[in-house]
Amino acid sequence: MTNVNWEAVAKEQMKIIHDKNEQLDVAIQAMQTALEKLDEYEKSDVCFNAVIDYMLNKGYMESPLEFLRCWNEGNFEALREEWPDAPEEIYLADPLYKGNK
Repeated sequence: MTNVNWEAVAKEQMKIIHDKNEQLDVAIQAMQTALEKLDEYEKSDVCFNAVIDYMLNKGYMESPLEFLRCWNEGNFEALREEWPDAPEEIYLADPLYKGNK
């Protein structure tokens, strides 16, 4: 009959569990980051589509490139003043936007 050092076996098993938990924590963190990025990309897509749709279809305007320039440069104050009928979604790019975040 062999003597088994149960304390050493238990320590080794605990180390394996600890290492797996660390790997799981890293995987969970990576997944959370990916979900946050996906949310950002979805908002960006909604925002960009609203800008293009308004500029080309819904918002008849004499200077669509001026509208696009203001949006691209983040001049949201000018957008609100000059194009008050623009859809709310175009302001998702505004870091100060207080709509649905």
